[in-house]
Amino acid sequence: MATESDGRLRICGQRYRQRQAAGLAGWADEASYLQKQHRLDAILAEGRLPNPCCFLELGCGNGNLTLYMAQKGHRAYGVDVVPEAIAWARQQAVAQNLRAEFSIGNVVTLAGFQNAFFDFVFDANCLFMIIGAERQAAIASLWRVLKPGGVFYAETHLLNEAITQRLVFSGQDYFDPVGQYSTVQGQPMYYFSRGQEFVTLIESAGFQILQREKVPPYPTHPEMTFCAGGMWVVATK
Repeated sequence: MATESDGRLRICGQRYRQRQAAGLAGWADEASYLQKQHRLDAILAEGRLPNPCCFLELGCGNGNLTLYMAQKGHRAYGVDVVPEAIAWARQQAVAQNLRAEFSIGNVVTLAGFQNAFFDFVFDANCLFMIIGAERQAAIASLWRVLKPGGVFYAETHLLNEAITQRLVFSGQDYFDPVGQYSTVQGQPMYYFSRGQEFVTLIESAGFQILQREKVPPYPTHPEMTFCAGGMWVVATK
Protein backbone atom coordinates (compact mmCIF):
# COMPACT_ATOMS: atom_id res chain seq x y z
CA MET A 1 0.00 0.00 0.00
CA ALA A 2 1.36 3.42 -0.95
CA THR A 3 1.96 5.80 1.95
CA GLU A 4 2.14 9.58 2.26
CA SER A 5 5.94 9.37 2.41
CA ASP A 6 5.93 7.34 -0.83
CA GLY A 7 3.97 10.12 -2.50
CA ARG A 8 6.35 12.79 -1.27
CA LEU A 9 9.37 10.81 -2.46
CA ARG A 10 7.79 10.35 -5.87
CA ILE A 11 7.10 14.08 -6.21
CA CYS A 12 10.59 15.09 -5.08
CA GLY A 13 12.29 12.49 -7.26
CA GLN A 14 10.31 13.71 -10.27
CA ARG A 15 11.37 17.31 -9.61
CA TYR A 16 15.05 16.36 -9.41
CA ARG A 17 14.88 14.33 -12.61
CA GLN A 18 13.17 17.14 -14.48
CA ARG A 19 15.51 19.84 -13.26
CA GLN A 20 18.63 17.81 -13.95
CA ALA A 21 17.40 17.04 -17.46
CA ALA A 22 16.74 20.75 -18.02
CA GLY A 23 20.28 21.68 -16.94
CA LEU A 24 19.08 23.69 -13.92
CA ALA A 25 21.07 24.37 -10.76
CA GLY A 26 19.14 21.99 -8.54
CA TRP A 27 15.94 22.03 -6.47
CA ALA A 28 16.19 25.84 -6.33
CA ASP A 29 17.62 28.44 -8.70
CA GLU A 30 21.20 29.72 -8.80
CA ALA A 31 20.37 32.91 -6.89
CA SER A 32 19.10 30.86 -3.96
CA TYR A 33 22.31 28.80 -3.80
CA LEU A 34 24.46 31.94 -4.00
CA GLN A 35 22.53 33.43 -1.09
CA LYS A 36 23.14 30.31 0.99
CA GLN A 37 26.84 30.31 0.05
CA HIS A 38 27.07 33.86 1.40
CA ARG A 39 25.43 32.66 4.62
CA LEU A 40 27.96 29.82 4.90
CA ASP A 41 30.82 32.26 4.36
CA ALA A 42 29.47 34.62 7.01
CA ILE A 43 29.24 31.84 9.61
CA LEU A 44 32.73 30.56 8.80
CA ALA A 45 34.14 34.09 9.04
CA GLU A 46 32.89 34.45 12.62
CA GLY A 47 35.66 32.10 13.78
CA ARG A 48 33.61 29.79 16.00
CA LEU A 49 34.41 26.75 13.88
CA PRO A 50 37.67 24.86 13.35
CA ASN A 51 39.28 25.20 9.94
CA PRO A 52 38.78 22.76 8.35
CA CYS A 53 35.54 21.71 10.00
CA CYS A 54 33.35 18.62 9.72
CA PHE A 55 30.20 19.77 7.92
CA LEU A 56 26.77 18.22 7.31
CA GLU A 57 24.12 19.56 4.96
CA LEU A 58 20.61 18.39 5.80
CA GLY A 59 18.41 17.71 2.80
CA CYS A 60 21.43 18.27 0.58
CA GLY A 61 19.57 17.69 -2.68
CA ASN A 62 22.05 17.56 -5.55
CA GLY A 63 24.87 18.61 -3.24
CA ASN A 64 25.62 22.17 -4.31
CA LEU A 65 26.32 23.51 -0.84
CA THR A 66 28.09 20.35 0.36
CA LEU A 67 30.41 20.57 -2.64
CA TYR A 68 30.95 24.28 -2.01
CA MET A 69 32.24 23.39 1.47
CA ALA A 70 34.36 20.54 0.07
CA GLN A 71 35.90 22.97 -2.41
CA LYS A 72 36.86 25.20 0.52
CA GLY A 73 38.71 22.30 2.12
CA HIS A 74 36.20 21.16 4.71
CA ARG A 75 35.23 17.56 5.44
CA ALA A 76 31.82 17.64 3.81
CA TYR A 77 28.81 15.32 4.15
CA GLY A 78 25.34 15.55 2.63
CA VAL A 79 22.24 13.54 3.46
CA ASP A 80 18.90 13.44 1.67
CA VAL A 81 15.99 11.00 1.63
CA VAL A 82 15.52 11.28 -2.17
CA PRO A 83 17.64 8.76 -4.14
CA GLU A 84 17.53 10.88 -7.32
CA ALA A 85 19.01 13.81 -5.43
CA ILE A 86 21.90 11.77 -4.04
CA ALA A 87 22.63 10.23 -7.44
CA TRP A 88 22.90 13.72 -8.93
CA ALA A 89 25.08 14.92 -6.06
CA ARG A 90 27.50 12.05 -6.54
CA GLN A 91 27.67 12.77 -10.27
CA GLN A 92 28.53 16.39 -9.51
CA ALA A 93 31.25 15.37 -7.06
CA VAL A 94 32.89 13.21 -9.74
CA ALA A 95 32.53 15.90 -12.41
CA GLN A 96 34.08 18.54 -10.14
CA ASN A 97 36.75 16.15 -8.79
CA LEU A 98 35.70 16.94 -5.21
CA ARG A 99 35.62 14.63 -2.23
CA ALA A 100 32.33 14.61 -0.32
CA GLU A 101 30.26 11.89 1.30
CA PHE A 102 26.65 11.70 0.13
CA SER A 103 24.16 9.28 1.67
CA ILE A 104 20.48 8.45 1.37
CA GLY A 105 18.99 8.88 4.81
CA ASN A 106 16.22 10.34 6.93
CA VAL A 107 17.14 13.58 8.71
CA VAL A 108 14.56 12.80 11.39
CA THR A 109 16.85 10.09 12.79
CA LEU A 110 20.24 10.70 11.12
CA ALA A 111 20.79 7.03 11.88
CA GLY A 112 23.92 6.78 9.76
CA PHE A 113 25.90 9.27 11.84
CA GLN A 114 27.67 8.95 15.20
CA ASN A 115 27.03 11.13 18.23
CA ALA A 116 28.97 14.42 18.39
CA PHE A 117 30.45 13.91 14.91
CA PHE A 118 29.94 17.29 13.21
CA ASP A 119 31.23 20.79 13.90
CA PHE A 120 28.67 22.47 11.64
CA VAL A 121 25.19 21.35 10.58
CA PHE A 122 23.45 23.43 7.91
CA ASP A 123 19.75 23.22 7.13
CA ALA A 124 18.53 25.26 4.17
CA ASN A 125 14.80 24.54 4.31
CA CYS A 126 14.94 20.82 5.05
CA LEU A 127 13.04 21.26 8.34
CA PHE A 128 10.56 23.27 6.30
CA MET A 129 9.54 19.94 4.72
CA ILE A 130 9.14 18.04 8.02
CA ILE A 131 5.62 18.14 9.41
CA GLY A 132 4.13 17.25 12.79
CA ALA A 133 5.81 15.35 15.62
CA GLU A 134 8.80 14.46 13.44
CA ARG A 135 10.03 18.04 13.74
CA GLN A 136 10.85 17.54 17.44
CA ALA A 137 12.56 14.23 16.67
CA ALA A 138 14.65 15.87 13.94
CA ILE A 139 15.91 18.61 16.27
CA ALA A 140 16.86 15.99 18.87
CA SER A 141 18.82 14.11 16.20
CA LEU A 142 20.64 17.29 15.16
CA TRP A 143 21.63 17.88 18.77
CA ARG A 144 22.92 14.31 18.98
CA VAL A 145 25.24 14.47 15.96
CA LEU A 146 26.63 17.95 16.69
CA LYS A 147 29.77 18.36 18.79
CA PRO A 148 29.66 20.51 21.94
CA GLY A 149 30.34 24.05 20.80
CA GLY A 150 29.25 23.17 17.26
CA VAL A 151 27.10 25.45 15.12
CA PHE A 152 23.64 24.78 13.69
CA TYR A 153 22.07 26.96 10.99
CA ALA A 154 18.45 26.66 9.91
CA GLU A 155 15.87 28.47 7.81
CA THR A 156 12.09 28.34 7.89
CA HIS A 157 9.04 30.00 6.40
CA LEU A 158 6.62 31.79 8.70
CA LEU A 159 2.85 31.47 8.89
CA ASN A 160 0.49 34.35 8.19
CA GLU A 161 -1.66 33.78 11.26
CA ALA A 162 -4.45 35.93 9.81
CA ILE A 163 -5.26 33.03 7.47
CA THR A 164 -7.65 30.79 9.39
CA GLN A 165 -9.53 29.05 6.57
CA ARG A 166 -8.25 26.41 4.17
CA LEU A 167 -7.07 27.99 0.91
CA VAL A 168 -7.27 26.11 -2.38
CA PHE A 169 -4.70 27.66 -4.67
CA SER A 170 -3.94 25.27 -7.53
CA GLY A 171 -6.13 22.38 -8.64
CA GLN A 172 -5.98 19.78 -5.89
CA ASP A 173 -3.48 21.77 -3.82
CA TYR A 174 -4.31 23.75 -0.73
CA PHE A 175 -3.02 25.34 2.46
CA ASP A 176 -4.23 23.89 5.77
CA PRO A 177 -4.02 26.46 8.61
CA VAL A 178 -4.64 23.80 11.27
CA GLY A 179 -1.78 21.54 10.18
CA GLN A 180 0.21 24.64 9.07
CA TYR A 181 1.21 23.05 5.77
CA SER A 182 0.73 23.46 2.05
CA THR A 183 0.47 20.58 -0.41
CA VAL A 184 2.01 19.58 -3.74
CA GLN A 185 -0.07 17.22 -5.89
CA GLY A 186 -2.29 16.75 -2.86
CA GLN A 187 0.58 15.66 -0.58
CA PRO A 188 1.43 17.69 2.57
CA MET A 189 4.83 19.14 1.70
CA TYR A 190 5.79 22.48 3.28
CA TYR A 191 5.40 23.54 6.93
CA PHE A 192 4.93 27.15 8.10
CA SER A 193 5.96 28.08 11.65
CA ARG A 194 3.99 30.41 13.89
CA GLY A 195 5.83 33.42 15.35
CA GLN A 196 8.45 32.20 17.80
CA GLU A 197 7.59 28.54 17.26
CA PHE A 198 10.75 27.85 15.24
CA VAL A 199 13.04 29.40 17.86
CA THR A 200 11.25 27.50 20.63
CA LEU A 201 11.66 24.24 18.70
CA ILE A 202 15.42 24.74 18.40
CA GLU A 203 15.84 25.83 22.01
CA SER A 204 13.82 22.82 23.21
CA ALA A 205 16.71 20.50 22.32
CA GLY A 206 19.17 22.60 24.34
CA PHE A 207 20.55 24.84 21.60
CA GLN A 208 21.53 28.42 22.40
CA ILE A 209 20.41 30.94 19.79
CA LEU A 210 23.29 33.15 18.66
CA GLN A 211 21.61 35.07 15.85
CA ARG A 212 18.20 35.22 14.24
CA GLU A 213 16.64 37.39 11.59
CA LYS A 214 13.29 37.59 9.86
CA VAL A 215 13.10 38.03 6.10
CA PRO A 216 10.18 39.59 4.17
CA PRO A 217 7.63 37.67 2.09
CA TYR A 218 8.66 36.49 -1.34
CA PRO A 219 7.27 38.79 -4.08
CA THR A 220 7.74 36.08 -6.71
CA HIS A 221 4.99 33.98 -5.05
CA PRO A 222 1.99 36.33 -4.66
CA GLU A 223 -0.40 33.36 -4.31
CA MET A 224 1.29 32.40 -1.03
CA THR A 225 -0.80 34.74 1.12
CA PHE A 226 -0.44 32.20 3.93
CA CYS A 227 3.33 32.90 4.10
CA ALA A 228 4.53 35.80 6.27
CA GLY A 229 8.12 35.64 5.05
CA GLY A 230 10.86 33.63 6.67
CA MET A 231 13.43 33.40 9.43
CA TRP A 232 16.99 32.15 9.73
CA VAL A 233 18.66 31.12 12.97
CA VAL A 234 22.25 30.42 14.01
CA ALA A 235 22.54 28.33 17.19
CA THR A 236 25.21 26.51 19.15
CA LYS A 237 25.32 23.40 21.29
